[in-house]
Amino acid sequence: MHLEGVRRRTAAGETAEAAASLDVAKANQKTAEINLGYCQLRASISGKIGDRLVDEGNFVTGGPSGAFNSTLLSTIVAVDPVSAVFDMDENTLLRLQQAIRDGKLESPGENVIPVEVGLPIHKQDYPLKGTVQFINNQVDSKTGTIVIKADLPNPKPETGGRVLTPGMFARIRIPIGRPRTALMVPEAALGSDQGSRYLFVVNAENKAMRLSAEVGLLDGDLREIVAVKAAGESASRSLKADEQVVVRGIQRVRSGIEVAAKAADQ
Repeated sequence: MHLEGVRRRTAAGETAEAAASLDVAKANQKTAEINLGYCQLRASISGKIGDRLVDEGNFVTGGPSGAFNSTLLSTIVAVDPVSAVFDMDENTLLRLQQAIRDGKLESPGENVIPVEVGLPIHKQDYPLKGTVQFINNQVDSKTGTIVIKADLPNPKPETGGRVLTPGMFARIRIPIGRPRTALMVPEAALGSDQGSRYLFVVNAENKAMRLSAEVGLLDGDLREIVAVKAAGESASRSLKADEQVVVRGIQRVRSGIEVAAKAADQ
């Protein structure tokens, strides 16, 4: 009877020991799974990965991105959408804010400010459309500019690669206000004299007449003419749509000389 009790206690001890060994094995398995998980790095964004910067067997050190002792393994860039970062000078920013306060422009809502983007292959066009997603909260005192970021859709076409590649340089413009009618002339038709702009028109007697010009926005190679004034006139006036403007060779034109008007290419 005494021997039977000893056997039972021995069996119970062995059972407890086996159970403890099992718990240790499970803990070791969990640790191995965690360590294995560290062998796979998952990016928080989707995109395109660049070349590897370390090879198998190299020693690496972990840590926050950009830390002195951390090892950079590779880089990933977002491809759709692509962010376009550009600067706006503070003078333009002030003029826009004043125009909104004066009621000349509508106050844009959040994430609805459109941008238009063109690449060198597009020449003077801006076919790519996007939306401003971020405007910095301060002007850089060193450059006098404020950082603006816009997102542009960049889908994969059926053939070929995406239009935009991160790191590209592009031309960006922001349409200001609603479209409006304006009288435009080629930028080449305008001269400059001590900071003032001028142009020549041909009057009814086929003689050149110089007009001081108040100019507006530039759209491609066309400049908006806000108002003109001839010498001796007290008030400015609008340039008439039927007035003939000299668009070539204005360096050789003088007020009062007779010219042979010839229609230029549109």
